[in-house]
Amino acid sequence: NEVTGGDIHCNGTFLERIDPASCVDPNDLGCAPACVPYNECGVVVEDCVSTVNEMREALSDERSKIVLCSNTTFALGRNDPAFEIGAPVSLTCENADCIIQGGNDQFLIEDGATVVSFERITFRTSKVSSVSIEMDPTEPAFVDFKGCEWSDHDGIESVISVSSSSSDPSLVVTQVSVDGCLFENNSVGEAVLYTTGAGATELIVQNCHFVGNQGSKSIINLQEGAQGTIRNVTFTNNAVTTPGLVFVDFTAGINETDLCGINNEVTGGDIHCNGTFLERIDPASCVDPNDLGCAPACVPYNECGVVVEDCVSTVNEMREALSDERSKIVLCSNTTFALGRNDPAFEIGAPVSLTCENADCIIQGGNDQFLIEDGATVVSFERITFRTSKVSSVSIEMDPTEPAFVDFKGCEWSDHDGIESVISVSSSSSDPSLVVTQVSVDGCLFENNSVGEAVLYTTGAGATELIVQNCHFVGNQGSKSIINLQEGAQGTIRNVTFTNNAVTTPGLVFVDFTAGINETDLCGINNEVTGGD
Repeated sequence: NEVTGGDIHCNGTFLERIDPASCVDPNDLGCAPACVPYNECGVVVEDCVSTVNEMREALSDERSKIVLCSNTTFALGRNDPAFEIGAPVSLTCENADCIIQGGNDQFLIEDGATVVSFERITFRTSKVSSVSIEMDPTEPAFVDFKGCEWSDHDGIESVISVSSSSSDPSLVVTQVSVDGCLFENNSVGEAVLYTTGAGATELIVQNCHFVGNQGSKSIINLQEGAQGTIRNVTFTNNAVTTPGLVFVDFTAGINETDLCGINNEVTGGDIHCNGTFLERIDPASCVDPNDLGCAPACVPYNECGVVVEDCVSTVNEMREALSDERSKIVLCSNTTFALGRNDPAFEIGAPVSLTCENADCIIQGGNDQFLIEDGATVVSFERITFRTSKVSSVSIEMDPTEPAFVDFKGCEWSDHDGIESVISVSSSSSDPSLVVTQVSVDGCLFENNSVGEAVLYTTGAGATELIVQNCHFVGNQGSKSIINLQEGAQGTIRNVTFTNNAVTTPGLVFVDFTAGINETDLCGINNEVTGGD
């Protein structure tokens, strides 16, 4: 990449530490901006592995990407050691039917594995834990599971067990994300997902289904300071012998509990909580059992309703479905929703997921394509293509009284010629210390867009968080960088590539002096940066 602006020429992330106008003495080190350079993009070996020994060899060689051959079973004997991961790696199934089967433990993830992902892999019949994550990291670690399945485990412990500690317990240093996964017919001695953390573990479970599982310590269990988020999760025909399907001990915390259930059995404790059981204080400190301060709380789930899934195929049908506040809208395959230059945007003011039925669902034209406003606390877009808006493709304008989450997964944006941005995020809160609007952009492509501001432009008064991961930016032009964080917004950039982009600000990613960035894992080729000094 070529960066020609400023004195630094930052091939990476340029951090403007304080307002340049306040720098009287240019030699004051406190005024100097910082540069976080990107890593050179390496060549990834993608020959698929098809045997247990090939898998062990690939992990031992610390390959950054391991592809499992389709229609292959990796069978572990009862006494075989687990596959050990001690370095960053992504493991993905080539196409379908990649199965990890048997063994006591199947995967052990340890210190050094700062970024690990599993995608479209099936795990079966472990006898202790399928995946054990044991961290005492000195830097943040992220473990992601996407579209995976676990079935028929009969484990002494858990299906996924997470244990992390940190010298600074105020930091969340190990984040485990489980997205779009199925857990079916597992029987465990602890919980299906069991997490401890000394304040240093965060578990995010979203878009998952738990069916026919049995757990002695609930289905999801948060212990020892662990923090949890549960979003769009269903529980069906599960049985537990603790007081709740989700158990949160008095030291742990939960940020969101968006779940529903059908025909679950909870037999433990006095409460029998069909939902989330919150242990408010240490039970050992309760002298008087009638003290209301000692009583735990139960947040029951909603009964899972019938979701209308007839696909929509016209602009009017889309508007009607959004107006009816349907919780799930499926866009018909091979359909283009064409907006005229003066047509209003599709407005979203309630929780909803929008997904393409199969492929080639296109939103095209218009000034603005989607406007997301207060009340839309959980919104997701999946496998949708957006083209040729003239102002902004998606505008997120929030002043929420509760946390809001907007997720884009596997989407594409191309050929936008917008006065503003492709995705524009603006949020404010009465409590600016809280991040109340979180926008996640995962596995998306941004190609050949030309915008007056930035491709992703975020402001927040301290109340906006932007997470961009596993994305590609190719051939875009922006007057205010490609990703721009302003007015207290917080950002995380993880496994992102920039190719043939051009900007007229000092950096591809611009972080103003009021904003912050938590992680900048990015690489690039042939980018042009011409702005600033």
